[in-house]
Amino acid sequence: MKQHNATALVLLLGLLAMLALPAAAQQVVSESENGAPGKDGFLLQSFSLLDEQGDPVSHVQPGEPFTVKVEFRAAEESKTHGFGELALWHGDDLLAVSGQRIPLEQGRGSVAAEFTAPKDARELSVEAAVDIQRPADILGSTTILVGDRLSRYEPQRMLVRKSGQLEMMSGQHFDVQEHALVFQHFHGVKEGIREIAFDEIMVGAHDVVLSTLQGQVVQIDVLAPQYVDFIRVGLTTEDFSSLDHSRAVLSSSTGLLVKDYRNQVMVRSSPGLPLEFHVEDGSLIVHQNDREVLRTDERLFIHPADGGMIRVESFKRGGSHSFHPEYRGFMELTASGPSVLQIINEVEMDEYLYGVVPSEMPPRWPMEALKAQAVASRTYAVRSALHSSYSHRGFHVQDSTMSQVYNNRREAGKTNTAVSETAPMLMSTLYEQEVIQAVYHSSSAGVTARASQVWSSADHSFPGPDRPYLQARSIIPGFSLPEQWTEDEAHDFFTDESLQGYDAVSPWFRWQVRLTAEELTAAVNASLYDRWQAQSEFVLTRREDGSFVSKPIPEEGIGRIRHLEVAKRGDGGQVMALDIYGEDAVVRIQKELNIRFVIRPSQAFTGSDITIQRLGSGTDLVNYSLLPSAFMSFSLEHGDNGSLESVTFYGGGSGHGVGMSQWAAKAMAEEGMDYRTILRQFYEDIQFTPIQMEYR
Repeated sequence: MKQHNATALVLLLGLLAMLALPAAAQQVVSESENGAPGKDGFLLQSFSLLDEQGDPVSHVQPGEPFTVKVEFRAAEESKTHGFGELALWHGDDLLAVSGQRIPLEQGRGSVAAEFTAPKDARELSVEAAVDIQRPADILGSTTILVGDRLSRYEPQRMLVRKSGQLEMMSGQHFDVQEHALVFQHFHGVKEGIREIAFDEIMVGAHDVVLSTLQGQVVQIDVLAPQYVDFIRVGLTTEDFSSLDHSRAVLSSSTGLLVKDYRNQVMVRSSPGLPLEFHVEDGSLIVHQNDREVLRTDERLFIHPADGGMIRVESFKRGGSHSFHPEYRGFMELTASGPSVLQIINEVEMDEYLYGVVPSEMPPRWPMEALKAQAVASRTYAVRSALHSSYSHRGFHVQDSTMSQVYNNRREAGKTNTAVSETAPMLMSTLYEQEVIQAVYHSSSAGVTARASQVWSSADHSFPGPDRPYLQARSIIPGFSLPEQWTEDEAHDFFTDESLQGYDAVSPWFRWQVRLTAEELTAAVNASLYDRWQAQSEFVLTRREDGSFVSKPIPEEGIGRIRHLEVAKRGDGGQVMALDIYGEDAVVRIQKELNIRFVIRPSQAFTGSDITIQRLGSGTDLVNYSLLPSAFMSFSLEHGDNGSLESVTFYGGGSGHGVGMSQWAAKAMAEEGMDYRTILRQFYEDIQFTPIQMEYR
């Protein structure tokens, strides 16, 4: 609790606790004061602010009663009871305390208390404490605004949504009160108003009205239905390495119009004449013909005149077949730092897909495979717009493999047809009708992975959340997945070159790579420290008692590698956890991408050239950037003295292995399957539904 009143409050809380507990429990309280830990494994889930009728409110009225409800859970579900206390503060003054014994159901419970807001208060705070007996430590706190004079702003677009903050199209920033209420207004068939969560406001939503109290947003009304008919794409630099650009050079064969948020034209350019944009001291500068024509602290919107396209001349796409990409829609430029800018391309959904499908799948492939890709990409884009992890930067997806690759290949008539002929179809779950997470990968090993066994959850626990439609599946006719893979079964499977699955047409269906002990040691020690810095929760060190914990990895690594051992495999046979035995430590690498990043078969990490043999195609690759997949087994070769001499990895597929295999989709199309049949091979219990423009 508040430190300056800690002694008085502890006495008050102790008295309340003694009065509330039966005599038998009072003795336990007395004993717990002699060293029992606080909180006892309880975790705060939420604070709710309610009016006299029990309805949620965003703020309280002076002199009026209100209720605070706190939900919490115990780290151990076996706990059957707890004791909760809520304390109301006005500045440094303790106004009231309420405590009660709480029954727990599967370790979960809630505590509520009714308070009255002082008439002279502008802001109150509530602190919550929970323990088995009398709480000693604060579990969490919340701030409550008091007042009734709201300021209401005119409707405008919301472009950036961060934790507790919004940025509007005008560039205005707003802090959002923790208890702010958000309402979605519907018209027509869905006439009415529905309360939604703060993170359900889609980046780019139109007609958003903010109501503020004392400078903080307490209510948000989204007056227009949240249509998913457009996508906002964050464009990366030439090597896809960063979202921050030192400059942007744009042109159009029809000319450009540079507008502000009021839709006023600030600069015009002639057809073919480029404009250069850069940032100085946080301000956007526009140059035309080497002359500064505009300097502003506002975001800028660049439109092509007369329905043209915008050509980016400051970077190229296409790899070895490089070109300056052209974009439909418009560009939005903001200063993302004192000297760098961010480029967002906002474009209609299917026009976005015109740039995605040829970048993700060769246009020469069968039409039904291209249609499957179009539906998967449309589904992925819609879900990303609804649940964007880039909302803090104001867009829905990147243009790289971090989302879907976009505009890395020129549009093609065949892929545009695949998009148009599948519009407006996407995939949703069969029962809840939720847009699915339509991930895909290049090539499988004949089996796919369960999503929860590849990715972690938002709170960094692994395995992650399960997706019923993203389960491990065999896509080899006649082959059934084992109930639990043994190492012998895995080795037999990944070394079997005679299998004839749909992915057998892929050059990645079966591959192998050999590293000497010295090369393996160099690769592991070159990458291990960086992996621990990037994902310390999944790079663990073994303790003397055999358990594994996250602790700093020495920059020099773990010494010479002596042994490798698979600690866990997924339902699809991929390695989920790999134990690496070094002379100085034993580490456990969890998650397939971390494993692939630690064993990198490239001269840059091993010190010598490394060749990956692709057994199906007969073509080899030298110094590949990372291990192709975690669908693998390995054999260890030891010398006469028992020391490790080399390791050979036998693997299959390329990529994370979840969802659709693009190479398998190609083979299925060549066998005559249509795109719906193809997609059902990879995503379980799905249905095909028209894109619903009104999602909220």
